[in-house]
Amino acid sequence: MQEIILFILGAAFTSIAFLVKRWIQKDRLTEEISRKERLAHLAAKMAEHGMTLEDLQDLENSLIHKRQDLREIEDTVTAELAAESRDLSHEMTQLEMNEAASLSFKRANEKMENIIAKLKIYHMPSEFASLEEAQSVWETYRDKQASFAASQFEGGSMQPMIYSGELERITIERTALLRDYFEFISEVHEPQAED
Repeated sequence: MQEIILFILGAAFTSIAFLVKRWIQKDRLTEEISRKERLAHLAAKMAEHGMTLEDLQDLENSLIHKRQDLREIEDTVTAELAAESRDLSHEMTQLEMNEAASLSFKRANEKMENIIAKLKIYHMPSEFASLEEAQSVWETYRDKQASFAASQFEGGSMQPMIYSGELERITIERTALLRDYFEFISEVHEPQAED
């Protein structure tokens, strides 16, 4: 009798384990199907825009390389700005430092706008409109982030300098990303004919 009970319990546990295993495999299968559907959608979008897997790999490699370059540039610029501010802060009034920071941001913004102008020749008007819309949203983010950073110095004389410095920092990052995109797009696409 005890052997029969043990046999029935063993069979029940084996059945439960089998069902659990099938359930887990079904989840994996569902995940795999979902992943393959996303890849097929991505492949269709790439084909629609004339991109190949090699183009995507080149872009990924370029972005990884450029991210490292951007970090190095940011570290260098930060160190240079810190050194300059130490040197100049003894010679400049706060008003002069605020004006210098504003001018520095304006120069950084001009560089970014030049890259955007270069990108225009590689896009159809509808594509460029999408870039302009994204840029507008990004500028709103940049301004709000700079306001947040400067809010720590609300009412203080250095608040404008902090605001301009944050605008410049974020603009330099954006310019590097746009420059990377320009380098990629100019290698894989021909300039669009102007109307």
